[in-house]
Amino acid sequence: MANGDFEEGSWSQLPTNCTNSFTLTYLRCAEYGTVALTKCLLAIVQLAVECVQGVWKQVKKCSWWSWLFCVLYAIVATFVCTLFATVAITICLIVVTIELFVCLLWTLVSIVFCLSKANGGTAFLLTDGSVMMQEFKSIFGATWGTTRWWKLSPDQSGSYANGTWSSLADSSVARTYYASAVLADGRVVVCGGEYSDASGTVEKDFNNTCEIYDPFMDKWSSFSGPGAGGIPPAVWSEIGDAPSALLPDGTFLIGSIDNASLAKLDPSTLTWTSLAPGRSVPSNDEDSWVLMPDNTIAGPSCQEPPPTWVYDIAANSWSQEAHLPQSVIDAAEEIGPGLLRYDGTAFFLGSNEHTAIYSASASPSWSNATYRKLIFVSGCVAPQCSAWWPA
Repeated sequence: MANGDFEEGSWSQLPTNCTNSFTLTYLRCAEYGTVALTKCLLAIVQLAVECVQGVWKQVKKCSWWSWLFCVLYAIVATFVCTLFATVAITICLIVVTIELFVCLLWTLVSIVFCLSKANGGTAFLLTDGSVMMQEFKSIFGATWGTTRWWKLSPDQSGSYANGTWSSLADSSVARTYYASAVLADGRVVVCGGEYSDASGTVEKDFNNTCEIYDPFMDKWSSFSGPGAGGIPPAVWSEIGDAPSALLPDGTFLIGSIDNASLAKLDPSTLTWTSLAPGRSVPSNDEDSWVLMPDNTIAGPSCQEPPPTWVYDIAANSWSQEAHLPQSVIDAAEEIGPGLLRYDGTAFFLGSNEHTAIYSASASPSWSNATYRKLIFVSGCVAPQCSAWWPA
């Protein structure tokens, strides 16, 4: 960094995290088959149901004198629909069985040549200096988080490039895009997920569950999500990709994606306190928050740009501040992450190729960051990877 501005950076290769575990290697390969089978079965069942429903709808249109003929036709057509579904399901099972057998051979090859590696996903810098990373997987063009987690421990000199990987306990739910924080006592809390496998398959379900990881016990524990008040309190129906921030007193704040409500978690008791500071926006959905040095939380509203909204933690109140000089929010009402810089300003990455810097001074203000093409690399494994940063 020169004169407070970022310069062109570079990436260093991290150590390989390939595994020689037969079970894990086979599981990673077999997931392609299980996902394909699930999609195949769902598609076939849907087609078969639509086929049968369509046939019997025609029966209702038959006149009284042709009703018997229509019923016989519907019975035969239903049999054909069912037969088609049975044959299609059998083909799917045969293909997946072949894939699972091929995975046995692939597993042996992968172990020998160290080919089975964890794709990089959401990562946290833990209080002991190690890095905790969620394993992601990409299947048929879709990418999402898994329940598998890894830890990168630096060597004795503090080098991550020469560090070592080790596996951590699996979480109960596979989440993608969720609220999270590393707590002061070293534990990691995760809540929600725009996508999760809570239903058994990965879906866009705006998950409303929470888990907390204890690195000392290497153990995940589930706990209730925030409530909406009342007796008994009603749990938020959705948490999804809620904005969140770790507050100076160690509590964890998240915002509702359905309305302007907030909730604060006490890490010692894992209980929530509902907060409802007034704010004239539909919800906190897609917002990015940054905890500022003056104990406020700042960020643009994705629902109603361009004002900046600042949350006074002590007063539990929102206020509008300076407007963005140019929007960093795209047409889908999304924004990139916000980061607190060393000089006390907040740097927001836009989702529309713009960036901005926010200063929480006596007269809060925004300035445009010079745009350069941003290259995001997930799990950089090439010998040399580079990235451009705003300068």
